[in-house]
Amino acid sequence: MAFVNDYAKDGELERFKLREMWDKYLPRYKGNYWMGRVPDLTIDRDSNSYLMITGSGGEDTPNWKYFLLWLDGFEVKATVKHVPGGSTSFSDNPFRIIWDLVRLDFVSGGDERRDEVIATLRSALSVYGYRGIHRQVLNTLVEFRF
Repeated sequence: MAFVNDYAKDGELERFKLREMWDKYLPRYKGNYWMGRVPDLTIDRDSNSYLMITGSGGEDTPNWKYFLLWLDGFEVKATVKHVPGGSTSFSDNPFRIIWDLVRLDFVSGGDERRDEVIATLRSALSVYGYRGIHRQVLNTLVEFRF
């Protein structure tokens, strides 16, 4: 199996420590788990890996996105950004998303897994597409500058 955009299934809240990760990476909303909805993830259930968006850039970094990449209990905070050359209109065909890596923070150590993390991040972002399970654009082409 590969990554898919999906909602967490029964038992995955505990299995993937989703409540703990929510409180840790979204402290502003601590305890307000998904505001009454089921958590959405870009998930590979076979490898126990998922990508969860934790925030977006501010005034100085509007194209930045912050993600938690969970690899079977190994946490990585990934900061990526959209770079010039990507689509600016939903009518573009193909619709292009171009990501560049800003930084990786290895929460649980393991910088030696960097190549694996980057490959998994690329795979997950390719499936995440425009906005995960919430919105996709037909004929999306995801590219990387890292």
